[in-house]
Amino acid sequence: TVFTAQSESLPGVAISSGLIVSAGNVGIGTMAPGANLHISSPTASADQYMLKITTGTANADVFVVKGDGKVGIGTAAPTGLFQVGGGSLTVLSSGNIGVGTTAPQGRLDIVAGGNAATDMAQIWRNSSGDIVSSMSATGVISASTFTGTFVGDGSGLTIPAGKFATDPNRYVSGTGNTVSLSSYPVGVTLVSSGPGDITYTLPIGSIAGLGAQFIFVKLGTGKVTIEAESSGYIADGNTVHNNAYAPAYASITLRLVTLNPVRWMIFYGDGAWVTESE
Repeated sequence: TVFTAQSESLPGVAISSGLIVSAGNVGIGTMAPGANLHISSPTASADQYMLKITTGTANADVFVVKGDGKVGIGTAAPTGLFQVGGGSLTVLSSGNIGVGTTAPQGRLDIVAGGNAATDMAQIWRNSSGDIVSSMSATGVISASTFTGTFVGDGSGLTIPAGKFATDPNRYVSGTGNTVSLSSYPVGVTLVSSGPGDITYTLPIGSIAGLGAQFIFVKLGTGKVTIEAESSGYIADGNTVHNNAYAPAYASITLRLVTLNPVRWMIFYGDGAWVTESE
């Protein structure tokens, strides 16, 4: 049995022609509804609303389906195939997915809620809800796995095969940049890898504290330079560096022994290291 509404005066219903009820299916704009609710508009434009649900006194848009197939939840103007709110979640036809953005530039594009180090762009948790890794809005990566921990700012990061740090107190640094150790915990090992050069700046003595120690390891042919604060010393100079090419592997341990003046002493060194005054 097919019921076709041709009148606007049905009890409790105000409609025009085009409503079809057939075998329990309701069709709008189609004579042969193929689902419980089947809406069809052969001449619909991309901006036409095929389905729209609003709520509240301000007619807030809760759910819309547009003529080009775009679906919006909490928005009447979805920019992608699927969008939640003003950009909480967006899926583009290209396959890119955005969180916090309506214009994702990659397969997964996540925009943090702020620009501070405490604003997390990504957080991963285990099944118990514990955070095992994260990335902040400033690009700081913290990752803890079953085999170890990595923390770094990601600047020019290069990690050769087999050289990834598994010690939670070991930091892998990139090359071709300057790394300030002001925010690093004392007692850690700084590992530089790759052919590029890297410069470390030691923290202010009063911040580091008497007895503070850093271990520096060079893996590869890059030059490692370590600088003291402007009024501080490293042994009898204020910088120490290794030969840029040989040996390819070297290490040095510095310890803060006095605060007035600030003086770091070399407690262990392996490879060619030179102290200089600049």
